[in-house]
Amino acid sequence: MGYVVLAFFGMLPLGSLLISTLSQKIGAPLTMLCQGGAALLIAGIFYQLFSKTGYGISRGLTGFSGSHVKDQARKSNDQDNGEH
Repeated sequence: MGYVVLAFFGMLPLGSLLISTLSQKIGAPLTMLCQGGAALLIAGIFYQLFSKTGYGISRGLTGFSGSHVKDQARKSNDQDNGEH
């Protein structure tokens, strides 16, 4: 978790510097348009990645559907009650 926080907050000043330089060169509205395009591109890449690995929207980010979680809970309760 520490590495994630370091990567996120450590790169934040560099990203801000890059975006501010870009906005001074091409203007703020065009910079925002470029950021929106980059966000859509990244979202498309992650959608393709999750589709190939089986972590689609229907399965959620954890990879478990609701019925799978309910089945696991029922099995756990059955084992706790001594049933197999």
